[in-house]
Amino acid sequence: MPAVADPPVLSKPKAERVYISRRSDLLLVLVRDKRRVSQETGETGESIQGKRRQFVEGRLTIPEKGVVRGARGERLTAKEAIEHLEGRGKPGEDDYIEPHDLLGDREEGFFKLPKVAPPMSEEEAQKVVELAIAGDVQALEDLHEAELTGWERTDLLELISDTLSKVRAAKPPAESVKAG
Repeated sequence: MPAVADPPVLSKPKAERVYISRRSDLLLVLVRDKRRVSQETGETGESIQGKRRQFVEGRLTIPEKGVVRGARGERLTAKEAIEHLEGRGKPGEDDYIEPHDLLGDREEGFFKLPKVAPPMSEEEAQKVVELAIAGDVQALEDLHEAELTGWERTDLLELISDTLSKVRAAKPPAESVKAG
């Protein structure tokens, strides 16, 4: 019988970015289509498909990592898509990329939906209590670290820190081994 993983102790933010637009069908072009034109005849030859992202019902979701599909099924990296929307770096830096012109335009453009941390759940608080009763300092430290890399909720971090200091204070000091 396969082992079943324990459910996560802490809620974690989804590793994705969500953008909202008033225009349900907003289409953003990352790379324009290119058409080859014959120098001799001036006729249009084959075209090279660009890269596009389209809002569906006013929403565009991009994972933090991996590959996403464009509006016509083309593949692009999540990093490439996020940098196209939000930019990268600071002005004056070599690798600076400006944010998209429509970012922040609530009428014709789009904006990034902020992530809102959920309140501390009863299950999360109960887990802290269980670890304190067990005197499991390492698990409490791991829980603290997990919350720091997750939502960073102040109330939960304070609860874990306070509990951790009390558990450490209640533990008897390690007995020294006498050399004989």
